[in-house]
Amino acid sequence: MIKQPMYNIICPDNNNSEREYIICVLFSFMGANYSLCFDDKISEYRITFADKTLVIEDHFWNHFPEPLSYLKKENLPSSKLEHLHYQELSIPIIYGRAELLASETEIICGLDMFSSAFFMLTRWEELLLEHRNGRCDENELFAVINDIYKRPIVNEYCNLLSRLILDMGGKIELNNRKIEVLLTHDVDRCYLSSLPELITNISKMIFMDGNRRKAMLTLKRYIQYKLIGQNPFDTFDLLMNHSDLYGFKNSFFFKACSETDSGYTYSIENSFVTDSINKILRRGHIVGFHPSENSTYNGAQFTHELTRLRSISNNVIGGRSHGLLYGNDSHIFWEREGLVYDSGLGFQFRNGFRAGTCYPYNIFDVYRRKQLNLLQKPFMLMDSVWLRANVSPDDFLAEAISIVNTVSKYRGTICLNWHSNLINAIEMKPFKKTYFQIVDYIASIINKEPL
Repeated sequence: MIKQPMYNIICPDNNNSEREYIICVLFSFMGANYSLCFDDKISEYRITFADKTLVIEDHFWNHFPEPLSYLKKENLPSSKLEHLHYQELSIPIIYGRAELLASETEIICGLDMFSSAFFMLTRWEELLLEHRNGRCDENELFAVINDIYKRPIVNEYCNLLSRLILDMGGKIELNNRKIEVLLTHDVDRCYLSSLPELITNISKMIFMDGNRRKAMLTLKRYIQYKLIGQNPFDTFDLLMNHSDLYGFKNSFFFKACSETDSGYTYSIENSFVTDSINKILRRGHIVGFHPSENSTYNGAQFTHELTRLRSISNNVIGGRSHGLLYGNDSHIFWEREGLVYDSGLGFQFRNGFRAGTCYPYNIFDVYRRKQLNLLQKPFMLMDSVWLRANVSPDDFLAEAISIVNTVSKYRGTICLNWHSNLINAIEMKPFKKTYFQIVDYIASIINKEPL
């Protein structure tokens, strides 16, 4: 293990909370020690070690010295993407310029990697885009428009920063991280509804949501499962058995809304559900929280649902919101209830790195300008992408392998979201084996042999 030296960082004296947060995150990603101070007489970041200085130009916050004055749509980055080229690297520039100058005592980098990384990790972009049905249009995101969403560009910034520090005689060891595997499963259904519940749900789809096609498909599938006497949603043992081959743990995120709530699909107090939760815990796997769409803007509802779940499993420390729905206060609800992590940053319609990283990191509350204790564990693969994008199982597997390889390169956390209720679904039949192929591949690249 390399003993990490101390790097002294001086940066402009404005937007201090934002600057302190992103410097902390990037240097923690690199496992590097630093001291930080602010100076109103400088206009760039200055990282010094021994007798050398690395200058990172500021191309963002100096233009917006008043707190939160940057938070306007016109301040989003230009859709014209440039790259900084250094050695074999070609790094996307969100804020900054494509120039790097070096002398014997000083390196000057035109890429403002701090504000660029802050942009990706905090997702402040999404606070400004138009929201429809509780979320913004993924196609309007900067990373999607510029086709860089399959690259963890914050990790690339860390890679560049570490190389520049090495060039000034410092020491950084990026490859001492351990690859982590997080197999998560949103549990949207547990058992077939009763006939009255089915009628109620179908009526809501038709008369409230105007989705007649979904209602008819739901009815068709219900009849098919009833005729063959199958509960397609009971896949807990199937998933755990495969993980147990490699010593992996499955995290099952359960809903806990009540029968009178919108989006209700099962009761957390149903004997099958409680038995399943207890079985998961007995087998050493994990039970997490899947707050409903009713809790997105309602802290009391969030607490009610979590309390119901914790009455069955009192060691719930993380999860993911249903539909990836989050309001401005959602993560305050999570932290207030003592939850440790959220794993909701990922795409609905594509696989990739929505936050630009494959590392867990502390969430930053943009409006309150403070770092939370709550961790974000981004996911980069989801099964329902296949349904929405209509890709073949082979193409999905190839893309999944590519993304897993990328995470492995940076020794990050391989996190996927595979709905437990879709494994045995009729429409997913040609796709069922793909999940197990992905898990097998993950095991192979981290040299996990079957136990």
